[in-house]
This record gives sequence, C-alpha cells and structure tokens, in this order.
Amino acid sequence: MGLEKRGWEDVPYRRGLRIGGLYVTHDVGFAGARAHVQSREEVGRGVVIGHTHRMAMEFRESVGRSGIAIAAMMGTLASRPDIEYVHESKTHLWTLGLGIGTILDSGATHVDMVPFFPVGPGYEAVVFGKHVTLAG
Repeated sequence: MGLEKRGWEDVPYRRGLRIGGLYVTHDVGFAGARAHVQSREEVGRGVVIGHTHRMAMEFRESVGRSGIAIAAMMGTLASRPDIEYVHESKTHLWTLGLGIGTILDSGATHVDMVPFFPVGPGYEAVVFGKHVTLAG
C-alpha cells in the first residue's frame, strides 16, 4: 500500500507508539466500557486505545507529573454490515468515529473525539469546528 512513502508508520500488534504525551496502541489486554481507564492504569500515562470500538474519554491529573493523563478509546471506522466476527447484539455498543490528536507547544497532546452521526444514507460530523457530511 506504500504507507511508509506516504508518511505512515506501521506499528505491529501488541506494540505501541508514543505521540506527544500519549501512548497509542491497539490494546494492552482490556476490553469493555472501562478498557481505556484500565489501560491508562496499566501503562501509567495518558493512553489511547482502539480494540473496543467504543468511544469514551476520561481526564485525570497526572500523578508525579504536571498535566493531565488522558484515557481514551476512539470508536471504529468499521461498518456494521461488514462485521462478521462478533454477535449482532453487541455492535450497538460501537461508535462510528475517530480521534484527532494535536501536539501542543508544551508537548502535551490535545485529543478531539469525532463521532459520526447517522443522517439518512450518510453521516455528519464536526471536524475542527466545521460541519462535514460523509457519504454512506
């Protein structure tokens, strides 16, 4: 796919990447509604995970450090009809969306959550303060 030529970095499963003040990884072994918080407790710093396909964020003042330790999970880009590995009764817990991180001058990483709201055959979202419509 030529991802490296496009500036993307491939991070193998069970590994993570530090981006600004956050540790970003698929998962560290937790699932469910509190997986992001459990993951932050496990790694001992701000963390963003995928694994759960849910969208949630919690902020806590860092212990022994200045700043805030974020715990976040950013939803999924998978469409429900494409999901074959999980029972249909569980997909209602998933949120279609993504996260955008911005590294501030201080080195802290600000995270914006971007949920996609279903509207007719497509979706709506707000990205950097602008309303966008996405095809379905």
